[in-house]
Amino acid sequence: MEVSPYGRIISPCWTRCSSFYSYFCMRFSIFSTMTERYRVELKVAGLSRGVSDTDMFILLLREAGSKRMLPLLLCEEEMQTLSMVMNPTTRGRIPLTECVKHMTDVFGIIVEEVEISSVLDGRYTALMTCCQNGLREHVRVTAVDAVVMALVYRCPIYIRATLLERQVPYQRGKDSVVLPIDTLTVELLEEALQRAVKNENYKLASRLRDELIRRR
Repeated sequence: MEVSPYGRIISPCWTRCSSFYSYFCMRFSIFSTMTERYRVELKVAGLSRGVSDTDMFILLLREAGSKRMLPLLLCEEEMQTLSMVMNPTTRGRIPLTECVKHMTDVFGIIVEEVEISSVLDGRYTALMTCCQNGLREHVRVTAVDAVVMALVYRCPIYIRATLLERQVPYQRGKDSVVLPIDTLTVELLEEALQRAVKNENYKLASRLRDELIRRR
């Protein structure tokens, strides 16, 4: 038996429970710190049009506190949706995102955060964390849709640090943004392969060919 500073007897059982609780809190705190360390916050930097291909639209996400840029390839419809969300005063009709936001507000559903987690078949995918009455669910969506929802709900955008480190090294120079090979569409891969062969850049052609084979 132990005696507390107030003269009361403390049972060994309570001592063990208290020690377990302190240990649990410490481990949870370490886990939370590690989770934050292994992901990076991104900010929307703007929309851009491709230089070599003017039909290509790009969403630029900038690492918070840094100049590193993560480019996301967009189709024309995605570009229009983002433009309406980013510039609400210029739109001529109510977008679908506002309807979704209104419905989720009615049922008490909020989007807490989004996290870009992987690349699948040439597209970034993300996990969208939704909460209703204390219950959380993770919904997998495309990264572009996740960014749209993050702008609508004004929640943070994250990316796994390992994914960012893997994708960003493909960029060259400070004023240009190069799309990583694994985020190109099949059509763009084929076009790039033809240009690489024509320019006798066989190292790049080999990487492009390998990516095309992996997609099939």
